[in-house]
Amino acid sequence: MPRRYSEHPAVKDDIEDIVDFIAYDGPSPSIDHALKVETAIAAALRRIKNNPFQGPKYLDLADEFPNLRRCQALPYRNYLVFYDLTEEEVRILYVFEASRDIPERIREEQRY
Repeated sequence: MPRRYSEHPAVKDDIEDIVDFIAYDGPSPSIDHALKVETAIAAALRRIKNNPFQGPKYLDLADEFPNLRRCQALPYRNYLVFYDLTEEEVRILYVFEASRDIPERIREEQRY
């Protein structure tokens, strides 16, 4: 039986924040680059939906969140999609830029 797929409502905000930063506020603002990153993130979401075991477990928080996995938005390896994988569901929880304090953000936001 296939797993259900869902995205936490805040994931859209995560993606929008990343795209807006790249397009308007980053060190080298570029709408073109922002759209490429957005496309790569969308592709990562499709890959997760089709093959949820592809992403490794996120070991930094394995004791607190044993089912948390991550997937890179290739070719932009510094953009990461975090998701919870159970027998019943694949749930997208976060999209972060890798330089963020990811464990702290996950603990603060608690999207589980």
